[in-house]
Amino acid sequence: MRRKTAALTLLLGVLAGTASAAGVCPRVKTSMETWDWSPLSGTVVKFNNQTARDGNNKWTVDVCGGIYSNSHDYGRFKPGAGSIKFHQPSDTFYMLYKNGDRGGGGEQSPRQA
Repeated sequence: MRRKTAALTLLLGVLAGTASAAGVCPRVKTSMETWDWSPLSGTVVKFNNQTARDGNNKWTVDVCGGIYSNSHDYGRFKPGAGSIKFHQPSDTFYMLYKNGDRGGGGEQSPRQA
């Protein structure tokens, strides 16, 4: 749990931005443990990627707009959205982003839970 909490803290630190109204964060049950994401409810992070080469360098991350366990559920995507994925040994989580490129995951169309 500490390692995963540290990974999330690191990720949010990297994204470093502003918070505003967003969705309610769920409790996520994986095969190993349960995570309570409710303290992150209402968080939206805006950030710029300073290393982007294609001009797609601004994202808005709705932290709990779509965050799920390793059941390969891509969450609630809207047209034009893609995903940011970070991985721990047994769990993969996806977070919605808007107004940026779709990343390297091949998300060519919106997907819905």
